[in-house]
Amino acid sequence: MLQGVLEPSRERNMAEGITGMLCYTDDVFLQILEGGRTEVSQLLTRIMRDDRHSDVTLLVFDEIDERAFSDWSMGQASLDKVNPGHLLRFSPRRQIDPFNGPGHVMLAMLLDLRAHGGIVSR
Repeated sequence: MLQGVLEPSRERNMAEGITGMLCYTDDVFLQILEGGRTEVSQLLTRIMRDDRHSDVTLLVFDEIDERAFSDWSMGQASLDKVNPGHLLRFSPRRQIDPFNGPGHVMLAMLLDLRAHGGIVSR
């Protein structure tokens, strides 16, 4: 099912100048979206209105000087495939709970996954 959602999303993201990364485990999804303020805001609105999503929480909304995922329409990483010890750098436990930690820590984890592998596809 995830691939069925990702492929059309990647195509649309490319057309709208959106880049980013999706990281997931079980029923938790973390996503970085990069692009113009209007385009990112419109995409976030679509995500929040989509019945396939629940408990959407904005952890960080910030202006950036440059994109971290400029060549990715939507990178993808499964936390189930990441070394659990690696997760301890960003969480007190070997699992990620984005609702019980600062948003900038989750952002740092995703940027670290991008820098050190752990990416399924771009």
